[in-house]
Amino acid sequence: MTIIAIILVASLPGIIAAMKGRSFFPWLIYGWVLFPIAMIHVLFARTGAKKALHDWNTAEVEPPNPRRRRAKQEISTVEIQKTRIIIDYQDGAGDATQRTIVPQKLDFYVNKDDVVIITDIHAYCELRKAPRQFKYSRIKGAADAETGEDIPNIGKYLWLRRIWNDTQPRNVEPVSPQNTVISSDKEPEIQKIPRADILWNDDYKRCNTKKERITIIYNNDGYSRTERTICITSYTVYVNRKTGCDQIANINAFCELRDGRRAFLFTNIEKAWLPDTGEVLDSAGLVAFLQSITTSVKEIVRDRRETPEDAYVKSAPINIDYTEISGTKTSRTVVPHRIGFLCPAEDTHQVVDLYAYCEGVKDDRQFKIDRITAAVDAETRQTIPDIGEYLWQRRTQS
Repeated sequence: MTIIAIILVASLPGIIAAMKGRSFFPWLIYGWVLFPIAMIHVLFARTGAKKALHDWNTAEVEPPNPRRRRAKQEISTVEIQKTRIIIDYQDGAGDATQRTIVPQKLDFYVNKDDVVIITDIHAYCELRKAPRQFKYSRIKGAADAETGEDIPNIGKYLWLRRIWNDTQPRNVEPVSPQNTVISSDKEPEIQKIPRADILWNDDYKRCNTKKERITIIYNNDGYSRTERTICITSYTVYVNRKTGCDQIANINAFCELRDGRRAFLFTNIEKAWLPDTGEVLDSAGLVAFLQSITTSVKEIVRDRRETPEDAYVKSAPINIDYTEISGTKTSRTVVPHRIGFLCPAEDTHQVVDLYAYCEGVKDDRQFKIDRITAAVDAETRQTIPDIGEYLWQRRTQS
């Protein structure tokens, strides 16, 4: 009996270590060999990287850190709910570009201080028109593509939009009336709010409202369905110049589920009701409710710089002098294949973006026209006085 008692007591460091999320057997052996030291050590040891499920949503997420070294820990992957963000990204060659991406997955690990460290973002890149993998540490800034709102910590922003699969801990928020996940095969109880034919290039109105709470079933473009209680602060109405009709594009509100401000696409709201009375709002009812709480309306002429149109151009190499965002000046030989242009008024145009193959980095790049300080035709050696007009005249159908 004495031997059994000694073994049990010597096993205490291993048991305590396991309760703190650390490996049991190394601490068990440690306790058998050096029990007094192991006991003191384990009592003051920090909790291991294995977090309790309810702690995942409040986990600290490190912002992009260019000094972060390559991880030695095992990397985990988690899927992300579909969302569009704009990032300022610097590649391995030091070239800075601004890209609109749709994140799909995150690679991450949890360090000894229980901080989530993201290593890579797997996303669809609208600039490259293909999936890309972005080094998290090379992201210099980010903003929501729909609202334009700056994202101070892109890692935390994406972490709150994770989707765990069946092989990973389901650390979703506690189930409550404000957070009930609806399975994709379960139709809402009432008819879906019909999708509007919104022309995103049109001018719009910003409608401020009284702060009112509603509960909605929100379909995040097929990635997830959640029940959310939101406090509306404003909504956006697009003026369709073709039909002359107003079309609600999105509702801006404080989301109690995400504990932050969010923009909800009107077309993605499948069901809505008033949480206090339970009154169900169909599409017309929701529109009428928004109109009833509107306090002010501001008409805004959309900045065409936000939504340039694309056109293909004839490929021919040109030499350009280009100034990066950082102020660095470089000389490059590029082969244009596409331009982005604006039409601020009828029969006028302004070329703002050049998409071209860059021979220096052997890859496609996006160049801002206003940062090109000089251009020369690489074949004829003739100076190009107006690079924007030069590219405009070389438009083609494909």
